Amino acid sequence: MPKLLLQECWKLKLSWDTDLPSSMAKKFVKWKEQLKFLNDISIPRCLDKNEGDRNITLHVFCDASEKAYAACIFLRSEGDDSTDCQLIQARARVAPLKSISVSRLELLACNIGARLCQSVKESLGMEEVSTRYWSDSSNALYWIKKNENWATFVFNRVKEIRHLSDPDDWNHISGQLNPADLPSRGCSFQNLAKSNWWLGPPWLKNPPEYWPKSNIFPDEEIVNAEKRKTVVSVTNTEKEDKIYDIFSSYPKLLMVVSWIYRFIDNCRVKKNFRKLGSITVEERNRTEISLIKIAQRESFTGPQDKRLQKLQILEDENGLFRIKTRLSLKSDLKNFKFPIVLPSEHSIVEKLVRWKHCSLGHAGVQIVMTNLREEFWILKYRKTVRKVVKNCVICKRFDARPIETPTAPLPVDRLRAASVFEIIGVDFAGPLYLKGNQKSWIVIYTCAVFRAIHLELTTSLSTESFLQSFRRYVARRGRPSVVYSDNGTNLVGANNLIKRINWETVAKYSTVNKIDWKFIPPSAPWWGGFWERLIGMVKRIIRKVLGQTSQL
Repeated sequence: MPKLLLQECWKLKLSWDTDLPSSMAKKFVKWKEQLKFLNDISIPRCLDKNEGDRNITLHVFCDASEKAYAACIFLRSEGDDSTDCQLIQARARVAPLKSISVSRLELLACNIGARLCQSVKESLGMEEVSTRYWSDSSNALYWIKKNENWATFVFNRVKEIRHLSDPDDWNHISGQLNPADLPSRGCSFQNLAKSNWWLGPPWLKNPPEYWPKSNIFPDEEIVNAEKRKTVVSVTNTEKEDKIYDIFSSYPKLLMVVSWIYRFIDNCRVKKNFRKLGSITVEERNRTEISLIKIAQRESFTGPQDKRLQKLQILEDENGLFRIKTRLSLKSDLKNFKFPIVLPSEHSIVEKLVRWKHCSLGHAGVQIVMTNLREEFWILKYRKTVRKVVKNCVICKRFDARPIETPTAPLPVDRLRAASVFEIIGVDFAGPLYLKGNQKSWIVIYTCAVFRAIHLELTTSLSTESFLQSFRRYVARRGRPSVVYSDNGTNLVGANNLIKRINWETVAKYSTVNKIDWKFIPPSAPWWGGFWERLIGMVKRIIRKVLGQTSQL
């Protein structure tokens, strides 16, 4: 009753400080006087859900009226000698202020019943207990059991109900046998105290075969009114063929349209006054103005188009949209002072930009933009020109990058934990021309791990000369364990001399180990990249220092 009175206050738009009407005040006082009868009402708090081997089931009853909708849950405990029922929880809500049908209110009652049952199961640990749901609304039960595409209101409630319960557990019951009728319609405290409503309906204590059974007879008009309307529209997907889409190039489009205009003009005059011969410049200019006007009219709604609001637009005598620039006082061509505005995405504009790009020798974006700006102002200028240049087939073919071979991992000797100059690469650079026109060469020793270099000067490319430089290198930097080089004859000869050494005899009297000399494959200089790169750096520095003396 207090909720209904408060709702009536909202309907009358009463503020908190406004006195209640006398009729509402009498109702509230009458309700307040009946509060004393609550002392006569007592509800047992103990639930017989764990006594022996009794069969426990939950029964959820739902009902609604024009003023409220409610749901109540009863626990049915069946044993060998007796069957007991008791109320677990009940909930009632007033109907919304917005007018709503009774069938929808019945569905709302089923919705709060499913929610309330889920809450009770989680609180009492009865998730596995069998549950049956009861409602006296055939329409609400039809919506729950039929999995169809309902309207938004019914669809959302049915979706939640089907998620919280099994549609097969919902049953129909007559309104006279539904205990949820009491909280949905209300009653006085005196009648509530005299009744045994919280003990459940009497028929619930009977065996299941004696429970009331009734079929569902929904109102088809009400039920079908909640079906989602299917809107069917037929769209013609055939693209309208336009003359500027038929031709791929801008000059050809101009020429064909010019001939069409001439044909139309000749049809309007007598035979003696018809134009003959090739297309004139005036006819070509007229055609170009017409095509530009088509592009503007199909893309812009007018000078007040939102894309043109930030530009000072004027319309010339031919009906073309132009931009008013600060060069209006310059004695120059009209197109330069007042360039023509063009949309960024239109077939005619695309053909115009492509023609400029090709006529300028497939020039880049900046050159094409500069040339076009002498006559036109295209929205999203750079993006439009870049798109055309990027899609040019000829430019794609010449600007295509060759397939690059993926780089291989570094050799193991480049990654070993070795000391400086323990693993080296050797090569010659030169010749250098000394005084007296004498030639000399530089032997470069490169550390494979730390990239350090050691330079030795030799007077020839012979094996003896290289071995002398190698001895000086060993005396200065220490003996290497691994040496990499190309297949030069002097280096091969040095390797052969080193192989002749009896390293086992040397090892008996010292800690010297054998030198492992490795040659890269013939005609594969990239195998020696780690020293070839440093040779290039040394050559460049020597050229700067020695000038004409070096012939590196």
